[in-house]
Amino acid sequence: MPFSQFPDDAYFRAFVVDRPLDEEQVRQATTLIEGFLASWDSHGRILPSGWTIAHGQVLLFAADTTQVPMKGCSGDALFGLLSQLEVALGVQIPATAPVVHHGPGGLVCTERPHFGELIRSGFVDGDTVVIDLTLASVGDLRARGFEMPARDCWHAKAWGALAT
Repeated sequence: MPFSQFPDDAYFRAFVVDRPLDEEQVRQATTLIEGFLASWDSHGRILPSGWTIAHGQVLLFAADTTQVPMKGCSGDALFGLLSQLEVALGVQIPATAPVVHHGPGGLVCTERPHFGELIRSGFVDGDTVVIDLTLASVGDLRARGFEMPARDCWHAKAWGALAT
């Protein structure tokens, strides 16, 4: 289901793979993800859902929870899919969201303490485009997108130096 067809309050989650996927890995991921989504259910009812991949390594998922309310096991099942992808593709999808930003060679995934070091060194500033992995609804995605200058994201609150 294309994201454009989801209501604003639909469930949304973004996850980052530790490195870009090659064409074969994208094919494998597509097969696994589409198979999962075709049977992703909440208490026996299939969740209307969709997904896409951005930059070859950001996985975006949505589910229309206005039609089928999502219960805890449904969310757990999505994390189970991520574990399957890690094994099948030989990648890591961090359970704790890293800080993701655009760098000279593509997306850079880093832990929060290291991101602070990048700010202090001047490598990262308020103009650096970051990926917001904290969005929770399709409406958030529509309103803000998942990529923005660090000064316009939660990063500016966490690291005040980015606000200027």
